Amino acid sequence: METLNLNATAASPSAGLAVPLAEVDRKRPWLAWLLSFFCPGAGQLYCGFGGRGITTLVIFWAAALVTVLSHAPALQWGIALRYALALWCFATLDAFFSAREMNSGIAPLMEGANPRVAAILNLTTKGWGYFYLGKKGPGIAVFLLLITLDGTLRTLKGPPRLWLSAIAEVVMIGLCVHAYLLGRNQLAPSLPPETIASTEDGLSVGVPVACAAFVAANYLLLVLLGLMLPNYKPVDQSKAVIEERAAAIIYRNAKYGVSIEFPSGWSLSRPENQFVMGSRPGGGCVVQLMAAAELPFVTRKNNTNEIIRLLTAKGYVYEQQRNSHLGNLAASEVTFRHHQGDDGEIDQSYLFTKKGLSSYVLITSMSDEVRSKCEALSEQIRSSVRVR
Repeated sequence: METLNLNATAASPSAGLAVPLAEVDRKRPWLAWLLSFFCPGAGQLYCGFGGRGITTLVIFWAAALVTVLSHAPALQWGIALRYALALWCFATLDAFFSAREMNSGIAPLMEGANPRVAAILNLTTKGWGYFYLGKKGPGIAVFLLLITLDGTLRTLKGPPRLWLSAIAEVVMIGLCVHAYLLGRNQLAPSLPPETIASTEDGLSVGVPVACAAFVAANYLLLVLLGLMLPNYKPVDQSKAVIEERAAAIIYRNAKYGVSIEFPSGWSLSRPENQFVMGSRPGGGCVVQLMAAAELPFVTRKNNTNEIIRLLTAKGYVYEQQRNSHLGNLAASEVTFRHHQGDDGEIDQSYLFTKKGLSSYVLITSMSDEVRSKCEALSEQIRSSVRVR
């Protein structure tokens, strides 16, 4: 069973040679990799590294649970996904190579300077990989640098924050690679030559490396997609215009390529996180148009399921769900009924559609007194929506 000491230093050349193969409890690298492939941390436990195995297993599954329960691309979803993917890559590679190192008898020599442990610590923490390698000076410097960078990020909004976040990710990857190379250099004097043989592994080293590289590449793709996501918090109204005509009032926002028409006489407002909200004269009928940035794998079905979950928990009565349209785009509609103070029973419909990296929703609220009129008017409004 290994122990991790953050203040440990690499074994010296006098620490001894590798354990003879005859005295080693041989492990199957392919099995260690497969165990961690399906359950990150299990491969390390199989190899006898309880500290790494349990820590990896607990943090990975906690991050995976947050990822599943969060709505992409929320902040907590991104953070949890980052940890989950990083730990999956680490677990599979570490299990495979740990089994090889055990079979070669060099595993005891790597305690305190394992380059893979140093790399994952630097990737997921603020410089703890350096402390693990016994490099307190670089560790403190990196910690202070990342704390400052994190504080700067909190003061920014919109595209500047996204781009600085991407730069921070590149910095973390660089620190990860540096810690790995530093750990290898620390170990070099202690390890005998030609220590790891691959003839009996039963699995080419290219398989676990390629799998980890594939996961890492997909994570970087998600980072790039994050930089491309539009910002709707708040909606930029600098290029929005409201044009009044005899038969309609038209809202256009050239920045987002969105337009919608309301019946003449309606009152329009522009709340912070919405494109526009229109109210019928005399009340009883309100239509709101808004949008949210969404990753490609988030579907209309995801959105309707999420709104059903949220509103039923607040006491809304779910009525029905059906396919519909929002202007020139296919949409999914879900309707609810709930009691709203002096207004009595209110019907609400949520109409979701998606285009590119944006999800659009048209919310219609109507009271019983004007239901028939509001249904006809809302149908005209939803048919007028155009998304470039």
